[in-house]
Amino acid sequence: MVAVSIKLSKRKISVIALCIALVGLIAFSVFGGFYGNSSAVNVGYDENNIIDYIKSFGWEIDETSGEGNDVLIPSEFNDVYKQYNALQLSQGFDLTKYRGLTVTRYTYNVTNYPDYPKNVKINLLVYEGRVIGGDICSISLDGFIVAFK
Repeated sequence: MVAVSIKLSKRKISVIALCIALVGLIAFSVFGGFYGNSSAVNVGYDENNIIDYIKSFGWEIDETSGEGNDVLIPSEFNDVYKQYNALQLSQGFDLTKYRGLTVTRYTYNVTNYPDYPKNVKINLLVYEGRVIGGDICSISLDGFIVAFK
């Protein structure tokens, strides 16, 4: 058995602790915290910010059609949620970080989707004021679901 003894002064211990704290702070900042997401945009809880965010992608919406509903992201993803998360990953989001959490889904009617003058909606998933995912979908019989970006 080998024993190693290291003598550290209070100053050296303080420097090591400061370095560890600094590395932790940098990692927390880079990865966006516990539920970080590099694509998550802070829109807060202000409908005007949400509308501006949607319009930043070129989508025109009926601003009076807005609805907000709580949605539970399941703890375990079935095949449908796995496919939906693949769509989210394609636009830089990842819902696996939000499993088991309740988020708010904001929905608006899209008025300028090519070849679909009606029955197209945009959905934004928001957690703690940050957009964490979403989609554009048609609610017609021959409907579709695509990324909003």
